[in-house]
Amino acid sequence: MDWALVISRNRTILLRIVAALMALAGIGEGENPATLPRYRVNSIRRILHAAESATRRLVVIAARDLATIGFPVGVFMTGLFPDPSRRPAGKGAGQAGEVPVPAFALTDPLKRFSFGPRRKRPKSFPRISFIGGAEPRPVPDGWYCLPDDALAAGPLCRRLLSLKRALDDLDGQARRLARWQARRDKLLAPASDTGQRLAAYEKEKRLKGAKNMPATNKPRSPLRIGRPPGHRARQRHEVDEVLADLNWLALDAIAPPDTS
Repeated sequence: MDWALVISRNRTILLRIVAALMALAGIGEGENPATLPRYRVNSIRRILHAAESATRRLVVIAARDLATIGFPVGVFMTGLFPDPSRRPAGKGAGQAGEVPVPAFALTDPLKRFSFGPRRKRPKSFPRISFIGGAEPRPVPDGWYCLPDDALAAGPLCRRLLSLKRALDDLDGQARRLARWQARRDKLLAPASDTGQRLAAYEKEKRLKGAKNMPATNKPRSPLRIGRPPGHRARQRHEVDEVLADLNWLALDAIAPPDTS
């Protein structure tokens, strides 16, 4: 497999897709829109989610020679993240008061399952009236989601900028993933103090009950099992095909060798 050609070809496609999304969002040189219409935000999100997932698999392929990346195993997974107080704020902080652009997420979003009752949103509101009485209660502001509603564009623009910087510095992202993998391997070591503390914590958690203690940061693969985030069975955009190809290639790159 010519991995250099795989990385170069798919990186070029993803850069073109990100450039189109940034133009759709109106992101210019040092200028980001404060708000965007709802229909435009939804259109960008549908493509951005799959583009982030494809880029994550491209980083895994680029880091295949730098670290031993684990194969995705299991369904209920938790993340391995460093202390938030020691995590860098990211690049791109501008003037005072601006939110910096976060670093690109190297791990897939967690699969979470809840067996509790679903949150129910009221579908109506009281509008009781009678003849000769007061007028019916007016419709609350923001009750209907209209396509032209103005939504905050800050988080969406920061996600686009973070994705663009990750594609521009793919080798740096591969080194970040290798460092993440080194922390995972250190935590997996049974003889290490970290592994002993983790085992003791899990034992105490089982004795006291899972509901009374926070979840631990267990090691896991950067890729999650099953379909990748942003997957669509019916491919409607170029990014859907890129994601399907890169998901298969990333799993092939990190698959354990066949010893049969």
